Amino acid sequence: MAEKQFQNSWNKSKHYDKPKQSDEEKYEQNCKMLFGEDFRRYFLQPKDLNYDQFIEKIKSFLKDRAPKITTSQIRNIFSLVKREKEINGLKRIRPKLAYTYGRAEKNEQLKELLFLMDSQLQGIKEQSEVPKLKDFFEALIAYHKYYGGKD
Repeated sequence: MAEKQFQNSWNKSKHYDKPKQSDEEKYEQNCKMLFGEDFRRYFLQPKDLNYDQFIEKIKSFLKDRAPKITTSQIRNIFSLVKREKEINGLKRIRPKLAYTYGRAEKNEQLKELLFLMDSQLQGIKEQSEVPKLKDFFEALIAYHKYYGGKD
């Protein structure tokens, strides 16, 4: 009888010992839900997505997140993206995103936005995608302001 009680309590405790999902895993799951499995290339080569749909996806992503993110936090990143002309230069922005992510501490909205930005930088493969990436970042800035992002 005591062994059965131990086994029952052991089974219950194993349920609670599952590793907690990391922030990055949570953000990846959210991005997959919003943009699909291939979210890292979603804004670079949208399949069957017209520009209005592209904008609607960005708006839906930023609607609840924008008020908790300051303009300077993302404008600094955008200014770096805007200056770069080559893929390798754009890829070099990723450590700056990591630094900003680390400083974000408990700002989940900013962290998720930085995760999405980084995923698009990871996804870029061809020089012809550079203008699309810049359009994506420009739309982020515009709709961040539209939804009342902090100054």
